[in-house]
Amino acid sequence: MTDGASVSGSVAADAISVLLIEDDLVDEMATLRIVISQALPYRMEVARSVAEARKVLAQSRFDVILADYQLPDGTSFDLMDAFADQLVIFVTGAWEESAAALALRQGVHDYLVKDNDRKYLQLLNYRVQTALHLRRTAKALRESEARLQAILDHAPASISAYDADGRLVLSNRHHAQHNNLPGHPSPADAELLAAVESEETLTHPDGSRHTYLTVRFPMPGTDSPRAGIGAISVDITERKHAEERIRDLAFFDPLTGLPNRRLLVDRLQQAFAISARHAQHGAVFFIDLDHFKALNDSLGHDHGDLLLVEVAHRLLGCVRGEDTVARIGGDEFVVMAVGLSDDAHIAAAQAALVGEKILSAVSAPCRLGLHVHSVTPSIGACLFHGRELVMDDLLKRADLAMYQAKNAGRGTLRFFDPVMQATLNARLVLEHDLRRALDGGELSLHFQGQVDGDQGAVGVEALLRWLHPQHGMLLPDQFMPVAEQNGLALPIGQWVIDRACAQLAAWSRSPALRGLRLAVNVSSREFRQAAFAVGVERSLRLHGVAPGLLRLEVREGLVQGHAEQTLACMNLLKALGVSFSIEDFGIGFSSLRYLKQLPLDEIKIAQSLMRSLTSSAHDAAIVRTIIGIGRELGLSVLAAGVETAQQQACLQSLGCSRWQGYLFGRPAPLAEFEHQLCSAPYAASRPIWPLAPAPL
Repeated sequence: MTDGASVSGSVAADAISVLLIEDDLVDEMATLRIVISQALPYRMEVARSVAEARKVLAQSRFDVILADYQLPDGTSFDLMDAFADQLVIFVTGAWEESAAALALRQGVHDYLVKDNDRKYLQLLNYRVQTALHLRRTAKALRESEARLQAILDHAPASISAYDADGRLVLSNRHHAQHNNLPGHPSPADAELLAAVESEETLTHPDGSRHTYLTVRFPMPGTDSPRAGIGAISVDITERKHAEERIRDLAFFDPLTGLPNRRLLVDRLQQAFAISARHAQHGAVFFIDLDHFKALNDSLGHDHGDLLLVEVAHRLLGCVRGEDTVARIGGDEFVVMAVGLSDDAHIAAAQAALVGEKILSAVSAPCRLGLHVHSVTPSIGACLFHGRELVMDDLLKRADLAMYQAKNAGRGTLRFFDPVMQATLNARLVLEHDLRRALDGGELSLHFQGQVDGDQGAVGVEALLRWLHPQHGMLLPDQFMPVAEQNGLALPIGQWVIDRACAQLAAWSRSPALRGLRLAVNVSSREFRQAAFAVGVERSLRLHGVAPGLLRLEVREGLVQGHAEQTLACMNLLKALGVSFSIEDFGIGFSSLRYLKQLPLDEIKIAQSLMRSLTSSAHDAAIVRTIIGIGRELGLSVLAAGVETAQQQACLQSLGCSRWQGYLFGRPAPLAEFEHQLCSAPYAASRPIWPLAPAPL
């Protein structure tokens, strides 16, 4: 066999590649005989000197290298650099065993000691297989550790482990980058038997403060119940900030930072308990800013917001730390004063002083941008003592007292008195009458046309009226608030929908009126009822009306508080073919936030913007913006409350050519309205649409 010869035989392609470095021909042949006789799965190659082995190793890698220690031109130690990371087993004489032991310390994996009868060769395959197995196991372990480390390094947390002596034995990249993170075991952790959570706030080197949620847990060992402590720390700073923001949104007014109605209710409950425990009085002040809407209309909502913030600041300056100032909506504030005297007369005098202080502070002029503005508050006050009053009654009494202050000329303070209770009783009578009206045929619909500049009358709005036996014709704002409170709003709303569908069916039989779309106002409460959509569909089917002829008008704040439920109902009706319009657009706080979510067809500009449209560049800019929003979103735009030709012309110049208002006709009973349709301006150019009924 020549130098560098290979011995393959008929071995499998995946056989173990072996380089035998041996200068003794007898030992070489003995080794090869063992391989052949035992049919070992080896693919052998032989080198007989250091030089020859280095040449072979430069060209090939081997699974196993069997290296005789003593070679003609040196020792196998001379090949350590050529072995690199390959598996090497030294074969040495007995007198060279100390050298083999040294080789183990330098990276050789194993060694065999030659004997005279060469029995060591019987162990050859066992030692080779054992070394290969250990190498494969070590490789798998390294790969497993690398995978684990990669997972740990990409985990959004600091992960560390410490042995029983507190030495760091494992960590990920996040922990290494921030070595001051929590997790290092404390003396108390020595007794840790289960996982323990804790929150810790630390200051980073850059000065920022971060909050961490840390879990410490015992790490069991093989020879002891606990070999160390593991720790996982997650930075929850953003979560804590989000929780604070959610809490603020839930309990505080976003504009003024004051408690909202929900938090006020909670504090009132606490105040009732404290008042009962200490036999002290408290007082609630219901505050409404006089003529606030006029300021909004004249100077704009940005100035109105500035005023609300300033009023909030002044109210806080009028009370003590234990009192509460809340904004419950719009320009309405509530102040709760606690710890007043146990004597009702003294408590009333104390409350009057607080009320006068509020009146003086809020009435003082304030600068809003470039404008100096004065606003007066109308204040209603009501004392409470323990739990003598339920919360709703207390707030109602303060609210009634506030309206008495309004009636007394505004800018004044009034306490609740029995006369006001009489007004409340009258309200209860109205509620009773309203129940009778629904069943007694006293409700009716009036109609007002909606005009297109090119097409004439294209739609109609149905407006609810109540012909009261004693009080005459009542508008919705005179009785619907009562209906909302006593649960009658839902059956009244369904009655309106059914009457509207019946009217559409009647118009469909008239060639002159066929195709008119009828709009109906719908309250947010109706959309929150699971049966509402079913009721609308039932009315459409009952009267055989094309759903596309029915338009439901909703307000801006429709989805607030019940977004998922409301949107599901609207989408169901939209799928039927019913269309939607958002009314009073441009005066609420949530217009743009929810506009894209609602399945709308039309924007209806609030009629309050019409009053100063031709005299206020600010209001004209608002209207122009609304028209642009409608155009960009593919929605038609209709202006409500158009009363003058100047307003109509201004709207047309701004790009709005659909109008509704007194300029074209006042709301009227059915017969009178149908007569109006035959006269100018409705009949000027109203087409007769050949609309086919949509499938029911």
